[in-house]
Amino acid sequence: MLTFTPIDEKNAEELASYYSLCPYRISDYSLGLKMMWRYMLGSEYTVAHGCLVVRSKIRGRYAFDYPFAVKKDADILAALSDMADFCSENFLPFEFSAVPREYVHVILERYPNVETRVFRNYNDYLYDASDFAEFAGKRYAGQRNHVRKFRAAYPDAVFRALTQEDAELIHAFRERFTEEFHKNSYGAKNELERAWRMLRYVGSPMFRCGGYVLRGELISFCLAEKCGDTLVDHIEKALPDYEGIYPAMVQDFARMFASDVQYINREDDAGDRGLRTSKTQYQPIEILEKYSVKVKNELYHVEKIPELETERLVLDAITEE
Repeated sequence: MLTFTPIDEKNAEELASYYSLCPYRISDYSLGLKMMWRYMLGSEYTVAHGCLVVRSKIRGRYAFDYPFAVKKDADILAALSDMADFCSENFLPFEFSAVPREYVHVILERYPNVETRVFRNYNDYLYDASDFAEFAGKRYAGQRNHVRKFRAAYPDAVFRALTQEDAELIHAFRERFTEEFHKNSYGAKNELERAWRMLRYVGSPMFRCGGYVLRGELISFCLAEKCGDTLVDHIEKALPDYEGIYPAMVQDFARMFASDVQYINREDDAGDRGLRTSKTQYQPIEILEKYSVKVKNELYHVEKIPELETERLVLDAITEE
């Protein structure tokens, strides 16, 4: 029987060590995402058969992440069996969220009765890390032009790592960015508030933080996390007054923090047209689909449970009455 523990600050380092091994390249499989959206997801974890097993609340219903190995003797199929047994014993639906496309077939082979869905707004943008560090070739001509303009206009801007000693700089940046933030939708405001809550991890070895400092003022801020061969960018914020700052920040962040990874994941666009346009212009090598999978049984195909009678027995559906 699986026993779950809530994901919180007490076990953040343990979870970070697990997610650092994750091969899936999807932002949902990261400590940063679980912590940013903890109030909504209520994520819980356990380790079964050498695999990390996590479940979170998705639209009010618990759903599992697809398990991944955190120990040498890991057995993902055995972990899946334990997950199914847990749901059966607790009368819970057996559902998955954010399953990588290449692993959907494993669930289909084990449970032929399933419902799968993909939500385009939550697909991640995956990039080659070396592309961001160089912006080479015709396809990145626009980014190179913006970077040149930024560096020509602000030659004194220095991109550097941020630590706890920069708390005052970061606080001032937060105040100014919030004042100049013009998006009015609930989703945009909520995302910004979630991002600010992650500032507590600046300087932590679990995350990589950096930004531009110009004349004693922080004018941009990034926070990312290494998960397997992928750097997951959780936060990218910059003051809008500085033309070209975003592509310059993307490039310098990759140069400073992505030398030991192959890919960069800049997460989803949540349906924001501006974000989708921007993230597409940076030439993703893949749009990572995340599958919602609901395991069903034969009774889903029965419109009404039949009533069966013998001389001594009646078999019928259990109702409220």
